[in-house]
Amino acid sequence: MNVSTREIILVIILALINQYLFSQTKGVIIDKETGLPIAYVNVYTKNGDKVSGTISNENGEFIINFPFQTLYLTHLNYEKTFINDSAIKDTIFLKPSSYILGEIEAVTSYKQPKWIVDALERVLKDKNKKYQTREKIFSYQYQTQTLNDSNGYAFNSEGNIKFPLLNNNPFKINTKTSIIKYKDNTAGVDFSNLQRMMYDDFILNYDKSFIKDNIFRPIKSYNNQDNNIIQLSFSSKEYKDDNGYLIIDTLNNVILEIERNSGTDFNTKTHTSGFLRTAATVSFGLYYNVWVTKMNSKYTKIGQSYYLAECKYKYLMKKTVKLKKTERTDFTSIESDIHFNDKNNITDSDFIEIPKPYYLIAIRTKEMRLAEEALAKIAVSYEKF
Repeated sequence: MNVSTREIILVIILALINQYLFSQTKGVIIDKETGLPIAYVNVYTKNGDKVSGTISNENGEFIINFPFQTLYLTHLNYEKTFINDSAIKDTIFLKPSSYILGEIEAVTSYKQPKWIVDALERVLKDKNKKYQTREKIFSYQYQTQTLNDSNGYAFNSEGNIKFPLLNNNPFKINTKTSIIKYKDNTAGVDFSNLQRMMYDDFILNYDKSFIKDNIFRPIKSYNNQDNNIIQLSFSSKEYKDDNGYLIIDTLNNVILEIERNSGTDFNTKTHTSGFLRTAATVSFGLYYNVWVTKMNSKYTKIGQSYYLAECKYKYLMKKTVKLKKTERTDFTSIESDIHFNDKNNITDSDFIEIPKPYYLIAIRTKEMRLAEEALAKIAVSYEKF
């Protein structure tokens, strides 16, 4: 019996497809304490100089189409985990490392007590008297990690940072050790999320609009030895996917912790214009599948003033580009955190300015450009990711 070339090609294609499907690893990632699925977990491996990765979806599910010996799982709210290929199961449990806000009830079924607004307004009134009332130098530890479809990048930096008075500029930095982790030494430093966390800090931007635009509820399950410290959840009146929580000291009129979680609808409508979205869709076939951000900030009292003590930030974008008969979906997941420690014996020398993030400035001055160039030229060492 004669076998045609077309039949041979078909058999080879089917064999490759079966091998591809067989090689897939599927699973779901679950919170070890609550039993709930964990969305947007970074799942990756390292093969020589290459980093391959994926993310869990909204239901905690993931699919791996790349070979691996060790699988790494990271998420800002959970302890980093690694699993060998021989030990991997279809369900992976992660242990939380921070408080996770539960589901928030619909705003239409809730009437907000007046005392909550009064407490929030007292915090706002005293903000300039309580936060960053004098310049202060801290040591810092900053790290950021980026994972996408094709590779991974990480940057760690330690040194000293100078806080200005609240609402004054700029922050200044004196780096001591900086390490870039990448497949080679072509990558540069990445202070972008350090800039974001310092200049886009919640307290700096806390105003009447935030109080007016959100519904607040007391979280009764929150326990603190100090009865004056309470926890409030908040949810946007306009966007269903913008919410979080505050921890407030109602006696001293200060916010001690803030976490804000913003989803695709909020981010696309507040960070892009309708015209640009339409133009991108028509011209490039660009669609935002997922665009989520999370920021958690904690504040501590030093002397008579409160300062940012630590901040964690997560950014995830998954987008699809459709052009003619081709379609490509890719993702970028970034996780960053910074911690500060009080330093009383640091002299003010060899500090360079930290420029504001590009999205917070209307005009980029020569001084800003020079500050960005100086930050990019700091001494670094290289390691493999």
